[in-house]
Amino acid sequence: MNNHSIKYDEWERLIELNTVIANKWSVITKLALELMVHAGLRTSEIALLKIGDLLSSDYQLKRVLIVPAAISYNGKDRPVFLKNKSLIKSLMIYFELIGSLQDHDISTTSPLLLKPNSVKGFDVHKRGRKANGQPKYHSAALNEFIDHALSKLVINEVHFTRKSLINTFVCNSYRYGYSIEEISLMSGLCAISVRKIVTNNNKSHSDFIDWWLRQLKSNTVRSNVIKAIPFQSIINEIKPCIIYPEKDSDYEIKR
Repeated sequence: MNNHSIKYDEWERLIELNTVIANKWSVITKLALELMVHAGLRTSEIALLKIGDLLSSDYQLKRVLIVPAAISYNGKDRPVFLKNKSLIKSLMIYFELIGSLQDHDISTTSPLLLKPNSVKGFDVHKRGRKANGQPKYHSAALNEFIDHALSKLVINEVHFTRKSLINTFVCNSYRYGYSIEEISLMSGLCAISVRKIVTNNNKSHSDFIDWWLRQLKSNTVRSNVIKAIPFQSIINEIKPCIIYPEKDSDYEIKR
């Protein structure tokens, strides 16, 4: 699994793989992914948010989303700026879609994210309690929905995870000039975790090193990668002038 933040070209490819122009409901997949990457929301938070959390009383999109303490990741009210243009566009398309549904009572108290081809939200269940004593929520259905979307993108035989989406939010926010403290407030992560994510993301990444480490871990380096080659066959392939140089020019460095 890959928990690294997603690069721009990888993100574009992920959205492309999950967008079906002929299927109007595919905007739900795109919106769910963008709420995690551009707003730092967890699946349980997305599943529990109501339409009224994002729309004002006159049905205008709020500039700041306040994630209620009762459902937030860290058990505290959490402000998130809704500034990403792609996210705002997806929200507008989505609200237009659900507003066009006939014979269905959609209101500001309805779940924010509806299942494709449905007017029901994603199921949410309680799972233990947070450190402050508040219930901890879990949405297996939305987790599966997001995981299925992520499974379509494979980079060097490695899949991305839901955690990589949150890490992308953290790294992008830092890149856009938000401070560690501001990112901590918006993401619900402690400042130490935010610094760790940013630091790890800034380390140079090598696909070659990742490949080598996977070979070592699978114990296939000697058996599959490096195969025994008869020494005589190598000698036969080498030109005599290389083994027995006839000219000094064979060692000259061309300028």
